[in-house]
Amino acid sequence: MPYYQADILRHFIIADDPATYYAWPSIARLSEQELLVAAYSGDAHTHSHGKVVLYRSPDNGRTWSNGTVIADTILDDRDPGILVTRDGTIFVTSRVAWWKGHEGWSSSKHVASTAEADGLMQRFQHGYFIRSTDQGRTWSQPITYPFQPKGPIELHDGRLFAITERQGVACYLSDDAGDHWEQTGVITGLPKTLDVDGEPVEMLYGEPHCVQLPDGRIMALIRAHMRYGFKDRRPYIAPWNQTAFMWQAFSHDLGRNWTQPEQTDLWGFPPHLTLLDDDRLLVSYGRRWPPYGQRAAVWEPTISPTHFSEVVLRDDAPDYDLGYPSSAQCSDGTIVTVYYQKEEKGKKPCLMGTQWRLRR
Repeated sequence: MPYYQADILRHFIIADDPATYYAWPSIARLSEQELLVAAYSGDAHTHSHGKVVLYRSPDNGRTWSNGTVIADTILDDRDPGILVTRDGTIFVTSRVAWWKGHEGWSSSKHVASTAEADGLMQRFQHGYFIRSTDQGRTWSQPITYPFQPKGPIELHDGRLFAITERQGVACYLSDDAGDHWEQTGVITGLPKTLDVDGEPVEMLYGEPHCVQLPDGRIMALIRAHMRYGFKDRRPYIAPWNQTAFMWQAFSHDLGRNWTQPEQTDLWGFPPHLTLLDDDRLLVSYGRRWPPYGQRAAVWEPTISPTHFSEVVLRDDAPDYDLGYPSSAQCSDGTIVTVYYQKEEKGKKPCLMGTQWRLRR
């Protein structure tokens, strides 16, 4: 099996405010030198009034802007994704949550009326996107979108493709830049239970991401772990993490039919897939058990269809409140991976990044 090394050039902070909870960043390359990051800025992981903020780097990730708010409804705008298409159009996706009935929030100044909040939930609970055709200076009004955490991908023919955890793991295709979506198919065959120490445990799947490979196939990776109750979520230890291997499936016909899903050796979640300039596939993901941190892995199908060669980007996080790394390759060949992580225990997470090179 090939062995890879992550040559870490530097770790950096994009945004850090002791009163702000940063999370769920997504990165895209806008031009030869410019990178964009869309991220969440709120009060807490949940029960918050969050917004989507856009950060820019004009120099391949060396310096970053202070950030511009680009989406901020009266509800909690969460889980942003970003895509820059080949014609330069920028798509930023998000969704809304309403922590209705939460003391001190639902009656706050953010919610003008229950009817208005209910209307937004009906339209955008499963997702929306905003679109810019002038490099992010101005943005469209929100457009309903079948949500996935990292946004859609652009296919070889210019159409947009999305995969979502709704209705199983469903797939959608748009040939009019996202204004309308047609469901193409559903990934089926994910096992409802797995054996852990001789006992069946119920499985939970979600937060898929996908990429179109050079040969035209679409590859999907899906977050997986055993279903838990709230009391079982801390700490993220066995048997919970014994089931946290991602699942993989392929489609040869733009999502209409899929191969039987297979469990990979990728241990962590959720996946973000990036096709590198040399056609190798890079997967970024978080590790929410000791040692806590950020990971990446390379997939080479000629070696093994379900084996990924892992590299460690960070293993110094103080706890499991971290992750959702997203990667983009710069024009100089380096990789910039962004994620959220705490500087030290007891603080809120900040928006961080790592610039690195992949070496065999």
